[in-house]
Amino acid sequence: MSEIDWESVCDAEADDWEAVMGECGGLDQCRPGPFKRADVAEVVRAHAIRGDDAEINMWAALRLKDGRYGYVEGWADTSGWGCQDGNAFAVADSLEELLPLMSDEGRSRLGFVAGLGSEAVREPGEASALTTSEATAAWLRTRMDEG
Repeated sequence: MSEIDWESVCDAEADDWEAVMGECGGLDQCRPGPFKRADVAEVVRAHAIRGDDAEINMWAALRLKDGRYGYVEGWADTSGWGCQDGNAFAVADSLEELLPLMSDEGRSRLGFVAGLGSEAVREPGEASALTTSEATAAWLRTRMDEG
């Protein structure tokens, strides 16, 4: 299995990923999560928005090497990581179980339709009539076919 090139995942740099994942480095504040970058097998979806100076907001749905799915979101204000910032994590056995654990904004930014119970997975900017179970099954079939 190849290493993930974190520099190429959305509009975030390696040190942004280090901080949002709670891999503290030289940060004064640190909120480690239940998984690290080394635990990630695949970035399912990720999105980042850069603001002024060092401001950034990040969201990611991840498939972990142990088969579970992880979610992480984080933010830093214009002073950057280590000053005014935050992160949050969730872990579930399936993507379908992970969806309700994500923030509303995270689901939206990652292209998962809001509305628990009638959750649908779609590509960003694309509508879908699939339910979560149907979409997850279709996504998993695609992944199995690729492997």
